[in-house]
Amino acid sequence: MITKRKTDRLPAMSSASNDPKIQERCQRTRIFKTRESLLTIILEGRNGKAIYNVFPGIFLLGMLYSALKDYQREGRPYFGTRLLRSSFAQFDVAAMIWIPMFGSCLLVYFFFALWKQGRQQTKWKCQWDKLCVSVFGLYVLVLPHLVAFVTVSNNLGPASSLAVMLEM
Repeated sequence: MITKRKTDRLPAMSSASNDPKIQERCQRTRIFKTRESLLTIILEGRNGKAIYNVFPGIFLLGMLYSALKDYQREGRPYFGTRLLRSSFAQFDVAAMIWIPMFGSCLLVYFFFALWKQGRQQTKWKCQWDKLCVSVFGLYVLVLPHLVAFVTVSNNLGPASSLAVMLEM
């Protein structure tokens, strides 16, 4: 006697099966529809555009308030640029520090090309590799300390020194 298992609830779809109920049960699948996000729907309407335009207005009012306070205190508006000027103090010195750093990065490329050529031509590949790796390791260890020393000794502003240190 053949018994049907409980897992065999739906019969297999075949081209011979034309029963609409079986076809409907077997073809149930999820349908994914593309929808706009809630933020997009809100910003498309009139109120959303007004909310979107509030942020530049708040920024401009903040700048105007800052200028009026500066004019009240010191007789002329600064527009909050005093902090920017002090943080980017001696930016020209920072640029002059950056140029040799950039040159040293170019030198690393040329040393890698030299290493490749020398490795192909020499019999002592292991010694050549150790020499080149030690020179590169020395470069990697010395450059950050040298840049930090030059940055501190020239008394750069916080933003200028951060730009130099992060460019390293």
